[in-house]
Amino acid sequence: MKYFYNLLIVLTIPAFLILMSYSGGSPGGKSGSPGDNYKNCTQCHSGSAQNMEGLISSNIPETGYAPGETYEITVSADISGINKYGFEITAEDSTGNKVGTFVITETSRTRFTNANHAVTHKSAGTIANNNSISWNMQWIAPAEETGKVSFYVALNATNANGSTSGDHIYLNNITYNEEAVDGIAENTLKQIELYPNPASEILNIKTEENSQVFITDMSGRTVYSTVSNKKLLTVNVSGFENGVYVVTVLKDGKKSREKVLIF
Repeated sequence: MKYFYNLLIVLTIPAFLILMSYSGGSPGGKSGSPGDNYKNCTQCHSGSAQNMEGLISSNIPETGYAPGETYEITVSADISGINKYGFEITAEDSTGNKVGTFVITETSRTRFTNANHAVTHKSAGTIANNNSISWNMQWIAPAEETGKVSFYVALNATNANGSTSGDHIYLNNITYNEEAVDGIAENTLKQIELYPNPASEILNIKTEENSQVFITDMSGRTVYSTVSNKKLLTVNVSGFENGVYVVTVLKDGKKSREKVLIF
């Protein structure tokens, strides 16, 4: 009988440690990404994974990420009846290589995992507010010529029963293009003209007809966008905050950009 109890203790301790470990975040490599061999939280929790749109958001502009720039990334969920969550997010190029650098901004709620190539929750970052939760972090974009970058997240919506049974796993991914680099002829439009530069009230943008025009601040936030059917677009910038902005013009898959100072 004593042997039986000793054996039971030996078998129980590893299971207890696993539960305690996972409550403090993913062990890593469970984001559902190609680079993680499509493994997700179902490898540790019961149930099948389902796709759910909108779990990932960022301030990366529609024009794409700029190499070396820092962006805000958010994982969020609002599922009726769920008051405890977990997650793992990672970023990969088109061949499944981990790219960019994550920065932890909520040190009490999130941490690195998978050799710092992913971010997951801490125990203090699992409790929802009226079924809603979000985690924030930063991501430093990789060097030039990385190409498309995809973010992958696996979300665990738990039933908070203290075990790995009865949970629901949701997957989501979002892909961003790399912002085109000026000076590459086959990938850029004819040079755009901005005047006056600096500008305080009116900014004139001279470019090709039927182009998409975006103005973004240095954090990557889009503050103005339109489709212009004119060669000369006039924009009222008097309400913009003082600072440097990037004007990006897209047409037929090609791109050009210029900086402007607004004061």
